[in-house]
Amino acid sequence: MKTIREHLETLPEPWRTQALENTPKEKQAEDSPSLVHSLFNAFAWSESPQGEDPWHAIWMQAKQGPVTLTIELVAFSLMSRLEAHQTERCTCGVEGCPRCAVYEGDLAVINQYKALPESSR
Repeated sequence: MKTIREHLETLPEPWRTQALENTPKEKQAEDSPSLVHSLFNAFAWSESPQGEDPWHAIWMQAKQGPVTLTIELVAFSLMSRLEAHQTERCTCGVEGCPRCAVYEGDLAVINQYKALPESSR
């Protein structure tokens, strides 16, 4: 039987790294029969920096087969990261500020996603 860590390592990035960061080390070492079980038991989704929605979407996808990086999961990732840093958003206005660049880059990707026709989402 695989460990929770081994199952979480099968996720595509950025979910792999985020899931491992959210899961306590001692929990990662526990045996688990599946990725679905591992995702459900690794950590409290609602207490994660990403929030509950993206983890629920990943768990639902895992129940149906291999988890792939869909546009919905990309959008969840960007939106959750943006929301997590919104309170820390830099508004210095200095050209080239790395904190401003990350925020603006994420916002641009989210806006591109929102601009897609509904049928393409």
